[in-house]
Amino acid sequence: MKRLFLLFFLALLCNVAFSQIADSLKYADSISNVGLSLFKLGDYNSALPYFEEAILIQKEKSGENNIDYTKTLNRLACTYESLGDYNKALDLFLRLMAIRKNLLGENDPKYAQSLNNIGVVYRAMGKFAKSIEYFLKTYNLYRESFGESDPKCALALDNIGRSYNYMTDYQKALHYYERALEIREKTLGVQHPDYAITLNNIAGIYNNIGYYTKSLEYSLQALEIQKNTIGDEHPDYAGTLSNICYAYLFLGDNQNALKYSLLALDIYKKTLGEGHIYYANSLLGIGDVYLNMYDYQTALKYNMKAMEIIKGNYGEEHPDYATSLNSIGKVYSGMGDHKNALKYYTEALETRKNVLK
Repeated sequence: MKRLFLLFFLALLCNVAFSQIADSLKYADSISNVGLSLFKLGDYNSALPYFEEAILIQKEKSGENNIDYTKTLNRLACTYESLGDYNKALDLFLRLMAIRKNLLGENDPKYAQSLNNIGVVYRAMGKFAKSIEYFLKTYNLYRESFGESDPKCALALDNIGRSYNYMTDYQKALHYYERALEIREKTLGVQHPDYAITLNNIAGIYNNIGYYTKSLEYSLQALEIQKNTIGDEHPDYAGTLSNICYAYLFLGDNQNALKYSLLALDIYKKTLGEGHIYYANSLLGIGDVYLNMYDYQTALKYNMKAMEIIKGNYGEEHPDYATSLNSIGKVYSGMGDHKNALKYYTEALETRKNVLK
């Protein structure tokens, strides 16, 4: 009788323990979902502590080798990537890839998602060829799993296009963007934010190859879609404003260029903070506008500030750092200070040489 009672008591304790674990995991899932909503709204700083709290609970209660843990780990890594902490993001994505490989195997779409995210981080770090390698693997896995007309394939194609854009291979970039746009139009519709992202990417290409009116057309279409879907205080909306700024700048409309670049800067400041790389790139855009207006002192102020932020994020051996040096060189050249112009142009050249090694 005593033994029966003891077994019953132990079973009761186990049930209570399992129930407490289940409740804790549900609580962690709720925390993670709040973080996800904040992330989708572009409020990455607010999302971060929710993901960090959730993942600690999940690791303690169920360990790392389960789907819920990997889901939150992915969200946490994406948040660090969006905040510009690429080394932290890469560490987390590589850890996630290893866990998913063991849990799901290399043919699972979630494993492909990890490859894609690693590619995004490598691109942000200036390792464009390496990023394309990961994006192509991602695309092949998605195509085998879902078919080549799936939105996930469009995501991979869009990412390949971005990397080629950074490598200034604009024809290849446009080719991949147009393939992505076609898939997104058929599957998601023309009012979807992902469709707007690809429109904006194509606009960037047209800016780069000198078709400024066409660029403006694509960017304004993207802006309207984003305003109706993600709102006008989202980092992606700011990215479209930046493209519009450059289209107007190249068309010689400095006032509109300045208007849109300042709107973009304000959104980046509110959502990402003044230490983020997107904020720095926006400063460079404003510097370009003031340079075009022959206001060299103001242009220099914005470009110098951008250079310091980029240096703080990436160090001195990154393409974006070289871009900031080149922008400063252009300002000094405009001022007639050719000694300083040569200094910054030379530093930019040396940086680009080191990046290409």
